[in-house]
Amino acid sequence: TDFDFVAAGASVEILAIVRGPDGLPYIIDKTTGAVYRVDAARGRATVVYQPGFDLYGTRTGRALLLAAAGPDLVVFDASSNLWRWRPSDGAGKGTLVKLRVRDGELWGSDIKAIVGFAADPGTGLYRLYVADPSARQLLRYQPAPDGTGYPAKPTAYLISPMSLGTLTGIAIDGDVYMTVDGELRRYSGGAQDDWVPAEIGDTLLRPTLTPTLVMSAGASRTGIVYVWDGSAHRVIAYSKASSGAMLAQFVIGDEADPIGEVRGGYILPAADGGAPTFVWAEAGRVRSAVLGTPLTPEPGASPDPTPDPVIETPLPTP
Repeated sequence: TDFDFVAAGASVEILAIVRGPDGLPYIIDKTTGAVYRVDAARGRATVVYQPGFDLYGTRTGRALLLAAAGPDLVVFDASSNLWRWRPSDGAGKGTLVKLRVRDGELWGSDIKAIVGFAADPGTGLYRLYVADPSARQLLRYQPAPDGTGYPAKPTAYLISPMSLGTLTGIAIDGDVYMTVDGELRRYSGGAQDDWVPAEIGDTLLRPTLTPTLVMSAGASRTGIVYVWDGSAHRVIAYSKASSGAMLAQFVIGDEADPIGEVRGGYILPAADGGAPTFVWAEAGRVRSAVLGTPLTPEPGASPDPTPDPVIETPLPTP
């Protein structure tokens, strides 16, 4: 199910997208620095975070990065503040709390990604991994037992510091997968291991392979790692096993329904164990495609009419 911000009358330019704690897409609007919760099935996009509010002695800044882990959506703003938004109902209401992070003000605006990883999902607590090009490191933060922040100094995940300036995607499932310099790499215990994605063997048809996003499904060493190949507009599924075998590839879009620049995306597993869905963001809309079924089916009767898209801004103007 898709959501078109332009059709809703909003001049939104999507900067990033993540799958939120409730399974719905959340996006950053580059124009305003606000964060929207997108409920495409109901045709609604609701503002859950926006700059200019004074909370806990700190003013919210423009959202730059999003992460989702455990029950939370994590927002990093242009003032180097980290915020935790936790949904309180199924309609877009929630609570916003500032997270204390040791030396977080030193991150600066050049950090490439923040990823949350719940080592013990039962607690609701999660580590934070911060890709910091200035430090040439993936900084790893342990949560406080009470969940109020990250008071301890971070540890350096990477055994050998590396340039992260060309990092375009990262996924963590215990191992760390990164797309850097147009290549997919896996790191284990802080070092690149010997896992490599297998050759696809279709270079005559698609001569260029440029993985720009990486997405993991399943626990460490089990399941599938997916990449978005921006040069050929396809999702490629690789085995996490030592073979790195290419399991499938799915070309997205066609001449009748072309794909715009992909600003981010994630894999949404099927509840019944069937074909997963690739959810992605273009400049002004959120789109999706089921992987493994026809992407442009013949038109037929729709059981329910598609609702007109609506933008909701329940937050008061500061």
